[in-house]
Amino acid sequence: MEVEDGVIGVYGVGEDGIMAFTEFGIENVMELTKIHKENFKLLR
Repeated sequence: MEVEDGVIGVYGVGEDGIMAFTEFGIENVMELTKIHKENFKLLR
């Protein structure tokens, strides 16, 4: 997922960082999960 999909990089002190989801990103992940559960063969 990309920034326009609702994923952001959160950086702390030093070089530590983690990927995080915005509210929009969480909605996108939920929708993608629903699509893949309905068509599990898409993952192959």
